[in-house]
Amino acid sequence: MTRTRPNAAKLCIFTGMRLLLTHACLALCIPGLLLSGCSGSGTGRVFTPAGARLIWRPLATDPRPANVFVSGSFNGWHMSNPSFKCSWNALEGGFSITLTLPPGRYEYKFVVDGRWVHDPDARETAPDPLGGKLGVFYVKPATAP
Repeated sequence: MTRTRPNAAKLCIFTGMRLLLTHACLALCIPGLLLSGCSGSGTGRVFTPAGARLIWRPLATDPRPANVFVSGSFNGWHMSNPSFKCSWNALEGGFSITLTLPPGRYEYKFVVDGRWVHDPDARETAPDPLGGKLGVFYVKPATAP
């Protein structure tokens, strides 16, 4: 009968957990960095006029909604304008849209199956008239090469 050292088993478990956590952190952090837009003001997300990418992810325990729109100061707060309908993206695990907008400050919310929903990933917020929160992002002018 071969006996193993108790510490060897603990080391093996610790190494496996560390590897798992490293991969989990990379899987969660890298997409967030890629989707967050350009570096900017330190508060709200900052995008170039080439495209402001917004994404709304349902909770894993919730059923996937049928319709998700983005509404905001850029479209007169229309709740269901087909031009602002978000598309399901299985790789991102959410509904996303890329907006081409002129430079400025924009406030927004998602409309999920007819309900106004705050973006939990918004880095900057502003109060909405009904006591909730609006997400805020910025589009900065493109810099000359």
